[in-house]
Amino acid sequence: MLIVFLTCFEVIFQMILSIGIYIYIYEDECKRKEPNRLFLLVLIVIFIMEVYNNLLMLVSTDGMLFFTILESIWLLIWTKKRFSTVFIWNFFENSTIFLMKMPAVILQGILSEGGLIAVNYRPNLCGVIIKVLTLFCVMLLTLYIVKRIKLILKKILNNGNIFFFSFGLIEYCLAVYLLRLVWIDFNSTILLLNLFIICCIVLCMISIFIWIQFKNKERQYELNILKEKMLQANYVRILEEQVRNKKINHDYKFILAYLYNCIEQKEYEKGMKFIQDKLEHHKLKQVEVWTGNECVDYLICDGEIRAKERDINFIVDVEITEVPIAEYDFFVILGNLLDNAFEAASLCNNQKGYVKLTIKTINNMLLLYIENNYIVEPKKTKNRFLSMKGGGHGWGIINAKELVEQHDGIIKIDYKKGIFTVQIMITEEENDAEI
Repeated sequence: MLIVFLTCFEVIFQMILSIGIYIYIYEDECKRKEPNRLFLLVLIVIFIMEVYNNLLMLVSTDGMLFFTILESIWLLIWTKKRFSTVFIWNFFENSTIFLMKMPAVILQGILSEGGLIAVNYRPNLCGVIIKVLTLFCVMLLTLYIVKRIKLILKKILNNGNIFFFSFGLIEYCLAVYLLRLVWIDFNSTILLLNLFIICCIVLCMISIFIWIQFKNKERQYELNILKEKMLQANYVRILEEQVRNKKINHDYKFILAYLYNCIEQKEYEKGMKFIQDKLEHHKLKQVEVWTGNECVDYLICDGEIRAKERDINFIVDVEITEVPIAEYDFFVILGNLLDNAFEAASLCNNQKGYVKLTIKTINNMLLLYIENNYIVEPKKTKNRFLSMKGGGHGWGIINAKELVEQHDGIIKIDYKKGIFTVQIMITEEENDAEI
């Protein structure tokens, strides 16, 4: 009875490592927030089947693959993610668990007589206790690590499934190799080899995760430098605009006096010409859209200036109440995307370039849409756009994409038939206290 009780805990730990951690990584994207009775019933059936399988034998390669497929199908329906992503994660986790169980099998074989078949099909209390303690330690360590590298794991699963699949395959092959070594007899050398392999695998995974985290920090540092440079450039432009406004305000009384004199002398044509010259001089500074958000107002005003200077049609449709992210981040996102749009549209020599900007807020959701035409086909290398100005990557889109993903937003970039579009959706971030 005690073996059955401990085996139930063993399976619970296994399911937490395979199913639980995957749901935790994608908790924000899960289509179903609360399990219904059918889902719970299917999960309980899988649990009972795994307990029965573990009671029959200590380890089973066929059983591991069978339950990997079952759990993957359950997670596929639950999360609505790609089957390849779900299966590779489960294969990686179950292969790791399988390899971690091997010391218990080898140790039980050393303490008893016979080969693998005799030991594996006769689970005793000692072997089960070792397996449960091993999985418990692995679970605690994994949960501790996952909490700190959740975003990194999510990014790797989305973009680099080959990493998890390669490790899972290596672990599975090593476990099968160890099973072949103990097919006839068990000895302490094989146990030490198993422990050495586990240590190497763990150290290798930790080293790779540290390297990935270092590269992410390095990338974040580069983005911060780029954001800083962009803000400095925009700050200089704002200061220049303020100086111009001060000059206008300073000369305002003289302008009024001159116009008054023209009217008093009945020199209306002279006064009209003066007004027309002033309007022509300052027409680039006119802001046709007021949104209530100073950042958006400034970028639209700056866009109007650039559009008139480059003979680009700038279409604006803005209805916003409140931006759901930090104003600084939104300024960088919108500024970078508008820079790219105007740069591409300005190269349309055989047709008039245009940039269309749409910003809407619906409840707590921000929708941003930018469209522009282009004549020079965008170039990509390693999933990154190259700058049309030369000099390597176009950091504008990369920068904007990184910021949108940091706020758990969705960004979709598409280009075909001379039309380049960027769609962004960001929802208001919830406070930790509300969770």
